Amino acid sequence: MLGNINTLIALRLLDAETQQYVTDSLPRCGCAASPALRAAPPARPNPLLYSGSVREQLAEEAGELFPPALLGQLPNLHYLARLAGGRVVKGRLPILVRPEPMTTNATRRRRARRQLSNPVRLPPAARGP
Repeated sequence: MLGNINTLIALRLLDAETQQYVTDSLPRCGCAASPALRAAPPARPNPLLYSGSVREQLAEEAGELFPPALLGQLPNLHYLARLAGGRVVKGRLPILVRPEPMTTNATRRRRARRQLSNPVRLPPAARGP
Protein backbone atom coordinates (compact mmCIF):
# COMPACT_ATOMS: atom_id res chain seq x y z
CA MET A 1 0.00 0.00 0.00
CA LEU A 2 2.86 2.43 0.76
CA GLY A 3 4.06 2.13 -2.84
CA ASN A 4 0.84 3.73 -4.14
CA ILE A 5 1.14 7.11 -2.46
CA ASN A 6 1.94 10.13 -4.64
CA THR A 7 2.65 12.64 -1.90
CA LEU A 8 4.80 11.88 1.10
CA ILE A 9 5.23 14.28 4.02
CA ALA A 10 7.62 13.30 6.80
CA LEU A 11 8.24 15.16 10.04
CA ARG A 12 10.97 14.00 12.46
CA LEU A 13 11.35 10.22 12.18
CA LEU A 14 13.04 8.22 14.92
CA ASP A 15 12.64 4.72 13.43
CA ALA A 16 15.62 3.78 11.21
CA GLU A 17 13.52 1.56 8.97
CA THR A 18 11.03 4.36 8.25
CA GLN A 19 13.88 6.83 7.67
CA GLN A 20 15.36 4.45 5.11
CA TYR A 21 11.97 3.98 3.39
CA VAL A 22 11.45 7.74 3.05
CA THR A 23 14.94 8.47 1.72
CA ASP A 24 14.81 5.52 -0.72
CA SER A 25 11.73 7.10 -2.31
CA LEU A 26 13.62 10.37 -2.96
CA PRO A 27 15.53 10.87 -6.22
CA ARG A 28 19.31 10.54 -6.23
CA CYS A 29 21.40 13.63 -6.85
CA GLY A 30 24.65 14.16 -8.70
CA CYS A 31 27.39 15.65 -6.55
CA ALA A 32 30.28 17.25 -8.39
CA ALA A 33 33.74 16.57 -7.03
CA SER A 34 36.83 18.37 -8.27
CA PRO A 35 39.98 16.90 -6.73
CA ALA A 36 43.18 18.79 -7.53
CA LEU A 37 46.72 17.45 -7.34
CA ARG A 38 49.73 19.73 -7.21
CA ALA A 39 53.25 18.36 -7.29
CA ALA A 40 56.68 19.98 -7.15
CA PRO A 41 60.03 18.22 -7.04
CA PRO A 42 62.42 18.88 -4.20
CA ALA A 43 64.46 22.09 -4.35
CA ARG A 44 67.28 22.07 -6.86
CA PRO A 45 70.51 24.05 -6.72
CA ASN A 46 69.68 25.88 -9.96
CA PRO A 47 66.32 27.77 -9.68
CA LEU A 48 66.00 27.95 -13.50
CA LEU A 49 65.49 24.17 -13.65
CA TYR A 50 62.37 24.33 -11.42
CA SER A 51 59.36 22.36 -12.64
CA GLY A 52 55.97 21.39 -11.26
CA SER A 53 52.63 19.98 -12.27
CA VAL A 54 48.98 20.63 -11.58
CA ARG A 55 46.24 18.12 -12.29
CA GLU A 56 42.52 18.77 -11.87
CA GLN A 57 39.74 16.32 -12.49
CA LEU A 58 35.98 16.83 -12.55
CA ALA A 59 33.91 13.85 -11.48
CA GLU A 60 30.25 13.47 -10.69
CA GLU A 61 29.13 10.97 -8.10
CA ALA A 62 25.58 9.86 -7.37
CA GLY A 63 24.65 10.55 -3.79
CA GLU A 64 21.67 10.76 -1.48
CA LEU A 65 19.55 13.88 -1.67
CA PHE A 66 18.78 13.71 2.05
CA PRO A 67 20.65 11.31 4.37
CA PRO A 68 18.36 9.04 6.45
CA ALA A 69 19.99 9.98 9.77
CA LEU A 70 19.04 13.66 9.29
CA LEU A 71 15.33 12.76 9.34
CA GLY A 72 15.75 11.97 13.03
CA GLN A 73 17.33 15.37 13.67
CA LEU A 74 14.73 17.64 12.05
CA PRO A 75 13.75 20.54 14.34
CA ASN A 76 10.19 20.96 15.59
CA LEU A 77 7.64 21.72 12.84
CA HIS A 78 10.16 21.10 10.00
CA TYR A 79 9.24 18.58 7.31
CA LEU A 80 10.49 16.86 4.19
CA ALA A 81 7.94 16.34 1.42
CA ARG A 82 7.98 14.48 -1.88
CA LEU A 83 5.15 15.92 -3.96
CA ALA A 84 3.17 14.28 -6.76
CA GLY A 85 5.09 16.03 -9.57
CA GLY A 86 8.41 14.65 -8.30
CA ARG A 87 9.34 17.86 -6.51
CA VAL A 88 11.12 17.51 -3.16
CA VAL A 89 10.63 20.24 -0.55
CA LYS A 90 12.22 20.75 2.85
CA GLY A 91 10.14 23.28 4.76
CA ARG A 92 8.89 24.61 8.08
CA LEU A 93 5.32 25.02 9.28
CA PRO A 94 4.69 28.53 10.59
CA ILE A 95 3.61 29.07 14.18
CA LEU A 96 0.38 31.03 14.13
CA VAL A 97 -0.30 33.50 16.91
CA ARG A 98 -3.26 35.78 17.51
CA PRO A 99 -2.35 39.33 16.54
CA GLU A 100 -2.59 42.10 19.10
CA PRO A 101 -5.73 44.22 18.59
CA MET A 102 -4.92 47.53 16.98
CA THR A 103 -5.81 50.58 19.02
CA THR A 104 -6.51 53.87 17.32
CA ASN A 105 -6.52 57.35 18.78
CA ALA A 106 -10.33 57.29 18.84
CA THR A 107 -10.30 54.09 20.91
CA ARG A 108 -7.83 55.60 23.36
CA ARG A 109 -9.98 58.75 23.73
CA ARG A 110 -13.10 56.66 24.41
CA ARG A 111 -11.28 54.68 27.10
CA ALA A 112 -10.02 57.89 28.70
CA ARG A 113 -13.58 59.38 28.71
CA ARG A 114 -14.96 56.24 30.35
CA GLN A 115 -12.35 56.45 33.08
CA LEU A 116 -13.20 60.11 33.72
CA SER A 117 -16.96 59.55 33.75
CA ASN A 118 -16.62 56.66 36.22
CA PRO A 119 -14.55 58.11 39.05
CA VAL A 120 -13.25 55.77 41.69
CA ARG A 121 -15.45 55.87 44.82
CA LEU A 122 -13.57 55.62 48.08
CA PRO A 123 -15.12 53.71 50.97
CA PRO A 124 -16.58 55.91 53.79
CA ALA A 125 -13.73 55.13 56.17
CA ALA A 126 -11.15 56.36 53.65
CA ARG A 127 -12.98 59.68 52.91
CA GLY A 128 -12.11 61.23 56.22
CA PRO A 129 -14.28 63.44 58.54
